[in-house]
Amino acid sequence: MDILEIIKTRRTIRKFKNLKVEKEKIKKVIEAARWAPSAANLQPIEFIVVDKDDIKEKIVEITGHKRYKYAPIVILVCINFGQYKKITKYYQLRSQLGIIDASLAIQNLMLTAHTEELGTAWGDIFKKEEIRQLFNLPKNIEPFILIPLGYPEGELPQPPERRSLDQLMHWNSW
Repeated sequence: MDILEIIKTRRTIRKFKNLKVEKEKIKKVIEAARWAPSAANLQPIEFIVVDKDDIKEKIVEITGHKRYKYAPIVILVCINFGQYKKITKYYQLRSQLGIIDASLAIQNLMLTAHTEELGTAWGDIFKKEEIRQLFNLPKNIEPFILIPLGYPEGELPQPPERRSLDQLMHWNSW
């Protein structure tokens, strides 16, 4: 599969088979995320891989989303704001850069998971302090997103409708 085919066929998966995900596949998706570009190559993104049911239950209690309970793996993506201290001008922009850097890493993670026949979903963290406490995160580590990971249950959803290139691509000016 070429990269465009991988991008076009990846789907958000919220239901997973009750199958263990091989550690090598987990390492591969994190390795892909590790190679994402980041501001000044500061590599501020860190990951906590959760496979214990009791921790997943606590995630469900905090977020209210049962999908984390049924996913074989949940990945907490974090931003290490301490990395931005290495370059003063970037430290001032750490919030914006952290979102960009994390999003790039997550895209790599999700696309690689898809090539391994694994499903993922973009999660959310609205109760960051509770997540921070659950995982005992240091002050400079910001929880960014939770990603359920596993083998998809059932058929993959149909692709969503997309705007055409003519609608969104402009040459030289608007």
